[in-house]
Amino acid sequence: MVSRTLDQGGWGGRAPGGASVVPPPAAAPLPTVVLDGRGLGVGGIVGLAERTARPAVLDPGDLAYARESWETARRLAATGRVYGRSTGVGANRTQDVPADDGHGLRLLRSHAGAIGDPLPAREVRANQLLAGGAGLRPEVITALVEALESGAYPVVNEYGAVGTGDLAALSEPDFTRLRPFLGDHAPASSGMMILEYAAGAALGELRAASQPASLGHAVLSRGVEEQAGFASLAARQALRAGVAYRRVPACELVAAVWALRMRSLEPEPGVPAARAFAVAAGALDARMADRPLTADVAVAETLLDGPAAL
Repeated sequence: MVSRTLDQGGWGGRAPGGASVVPPPAAAPLPTVVLDGRGLGVGGIVGLAERTARPAVLDPGDLAYARESWETARRLAATGRVYGRSTGVGANRTQDVPADDGHGLRLLRSHAGAIGDPLPAREVRANQLLAGGAGLRPEVITALVEALESGAYPVVNEYGAVGTGDLAALSEPDFTRLRPFLGDHAPASSGMMILEYAAGAALGELRAASQPASLGHAVLSRGVEEQAGFASLAARQALRAGVAYRRVPACELVAAVWALRMRSLEPEPGVPAARAFAVAAGALDARMADRPLTADVAVAETLLDGPAAL
């Protein structure tokens, strides 16, 4: 057996008998993918997501194009109504927002509240790719490219991207004087808005998991076996449905406690709802400003078994 030694940080030395040790071949450099906001294809997305490719150095001309887009968006927002910049978003789109009042930061905080398990790294990295002309500050683009290069990525939870939710606390007659989405008094506050999307996404998962597994009929072994019931698949679907189901009432619990706090109300003493509220209010974050709600929903999920036993 040939032994190898390190010589000044590299491969070198000699094997017994005086034979030279051949260093291993250097790894081939990864292919690069040009990110110019216009020509990214499927292969480039897959390569960057799986880290089998790396981003090319940004072209100064492309960054200049991004800066022009950003400055145009800022100018339009300063002189008129631009969705999400000088107005709220979603149902808050009719609410004007004063310039430089921190609206953008509040939107980021309130919409960073998805729930569920973290997505795989490759899916998050694929989502870090963007098209040109979006009006982003150029420094954001540079930071995203640096993250792709280094492999850094944020934690992104699975539910919260699409859908609508039916949050029970918002439909109660006594709460009609509350602000939209249970937002605070900041202009166009998002409040519980993202929980509607999160609950809707969880409901979508629940509907998908509730499809009968036995519908996937298969004829096997040259027709000898034709009663494939897919019992193991049905069991996995049941587990998925149970996880998604818990996340919907968890969102409702967070919204209900938030709404009661905004009105400085509590359920009548002595009823099960009062005991459930006391437990939930003692565990959930009391801050009412726009912020991520991921941790709140996670805490609410741990509380569900308690109120169910009351």
